[in-house]
Amino acid sequence: MKAVIIDDEPNARSTLRGMLNMLFQDLEIVGEADGVASGKTIIETHRPEIVFLDIRMKDGTGFDMLRQLKTRDFALVFLTAHDDHAIEAFRFSATDYLLKPVDPDDLKDAVEKVRRHNTNNQALLGTLMENIQQASAPSKKLALKSSEAIHIVCTDDIIRCESMDNYTRFILKDQKPLVISRPLKAFDEMLEGVGFLRIHQSHLINLSHIRKIDRKGGFIVELSDGSEAPVSVRKKEKLLKRLQTI
Repeated sequence: MKAVIIDDEPNARSTLRGMLNMLFQDLEIVGEADGVASGKTIIETHRPEIVFLDIRMKDGTGFDMLRQLKTRDFALVFLTAHDDHAIEAFRFSATDYLLKPVDPDDLKDAVEKVRRHNTNNQALLGTLMENIQQASAPSKKLALKSSEAIHIVCTDDIIRCESMDNYTRFILKDQKPLVISRPLKAFDEMLEGVGFLRIHQSHLINLSHIRKIDRKGGFIVELSDGSEAPVSVRKKEKLLKRLQTI
């Protein structure tokens, strides 16, 4: 697998290069760059399969470089010294990132994930760029990897999510349900900031899709598709408070 490292800090590039050489015998580092312009050139010249890209560099950002590329057909792992707003976009777009200083175990996990999945990198990076450009928008594009494909879903179109042990079932507006091999907790943490609330151990709902709340015999939420979800006792007060802000 051909790899490229793009980072404006020589020591950071050297450290990452050493880790990659030590951990992966069959990964070839075909080039390094120290900024946006040189990074664009090295990607277009070598056409790597995986790119390790710093976010903030002297002549711009990693996002600036991505915008300049005509094709983005490679797996991407971002490098950042800051746990900042961009990380939300990475999570929504199913894009890997590593916090500096890079932990060898995290690096190994990121590369192994690239090896395991035959991913549509163009789709993922397109979703990432859209989320970055619309960082303040109330809705996001969410990349969901099923066993068959990568599905790009607008969060406004998610009615609810249902736990199925270590899987999550997405109920979508005017689309077939999707089953994703990640637990509900992962999406709970991701979606709470864009209008979702976990009202029960097994149910995460989009508050904008609530049609009514039935208080007879316990709280039951009816959603826009006619489905229902129970509200746990300890989530009742939080649900009512959140509804006041909509």
